[in-house]
Amino acid sequence: MIELRLALQYLPLGCFYGFLYTALPVLLRAGGAESAAVGLLGLLALPTGIAFLWAPLVDRGARAPAAAAARHRRWMIVTQVLAAAALALVAAIDPTAAAGLDRRVYLTVLVLLFVISILFATKEVAANALLREMAADAPGLMARANGLRAAALFLGTWIGSGVLTTWYDDIGWRDAFLITAVLGILMLPAMIGLGACDGRGRGRADAEAAGGAESLDGAFAALGHMLRHAGGRRRMAGLSIVAVPLALPVAMFPVFLADAGLTMARIGLVLGGGGTIASLAAAWAGGWLAGRLGAARVLVALVVLQVAALAAWTGFALAAARGLVIDGGALAALGVLQLSVYAGFTVVLNILAMERARPAHAGTDIAVLRGSFYLTATAAHMAGGWIADPLGWPAYFGLTTLVFALVLPLLRLADPAAIRPPSARPADPAAAD
Repeated sequence: MIELRLALQYLPLGCFYGFLYTALPVLLRAGGAESAAVGLLGLLALPTGIAFLWAPLVDRGARAPAAAAARHRRWMIVTQVLAAAALALVAAIDPTAAAGLDRRVYLTVLVLLFVISILFATKEVAANALLREMAADAPGLMARANGLRAAALFLGTWIGSGVLTTWYDDIGWRDAFLITAVLGILMLPAMIGLGACDGRGRGRADAEAAGGAESLDGAFAALGHMLRHAGGRRRMAGLSIVAVPLALPVAMFPVFLADAGLTMARIGLVLGGGGTIASLAAAWAGGWLAGRLGAARVLVALVVLQVAALAAWTGFALAAARGLVIDGGALAALGVLQLSVYAGFTVVLNILAMERARPAHAGTDIAVLRGSFYLTATAAHMAGGWIADPLGWPAYFGLTTLVFALVLPLLRLADPAAIRPPSARPADPAAAD
């Protein structure tokens, strides 16, 4: 199954980031690291947002579909092998082994982790491009594969944040990173022949398919395509419009759960137990529904569902502010729903980015579009941390509800194709301005 083989490539990536953002801050803090040192881990998310800067190198080469698929497959294999080697190096360097944090060792580990983040971001550029090429004439494949992709990513995150973190006292620093490295190596056989003989992606223009190797200048000239064309600018604006109000509740609802009196054990079950299972199911369902109904209809449904969830967050926040007793089970269920809605959004937004991308420059176009979303979401995530305390929870969630209620009207102005049913779109969205 092509979709499953491609989705498996996101499993080690999710495992890496799950362990990185869940266990590592705690380990560093316990080892004597200051908050500023722990905060540097946030830089490791940067490569995902700026991968468009080197994405043209991944796309550069022969334009024929078979040659392009082989090129992206090679990038995926090479980056995964290099990431596994770098993870093995990190496994041998434990900055928390001595009494107190060794700053020099920590800096070395941080540099290696940043390199690994770049490698995984590059692998994701190649994987997204390969999927876009295979699905050039099969939009159903694109939707299904994106659902499975997100599900594998959430499963990997659960392995890193749940399994490895829970077992850390038994396995230790070295084995935790070695397991992540081995997981990546185990995924390599699934890449063999991926996209080579599926028969898809043959419908692109002859000039695009029959051209020879692209020059370096030509590859980097593609970087500005989304900004030069109205359709690309609209899609970037649309993704950014969704990113801001989506990041605000995701950033702060775990903190609200703690303030509302939920124990760490129950919050852990929400984030790593029920939330993970629900996210896996929501990611798969989002891809399946997008394949049957179109990404636009699913996006509209998710916006409505998110507004309802935010209204519920606001209601709970008002109740807590008035000193009323809040049912912990209801709060936990709302947290699981929030994670499920977020999982659905990640699938649909990635599909919308792929729809706008040109098959011959898919890696670059998708990286630019995803970069606009992730950089905006990162800024909104940070802003959420700054404004939550001054506003208070009722105003914070109330404001976010109001902003999200404006998403559909704003999308109609900025990127109407994002919420337009497939039958009402141009035959080739990637070419439409």
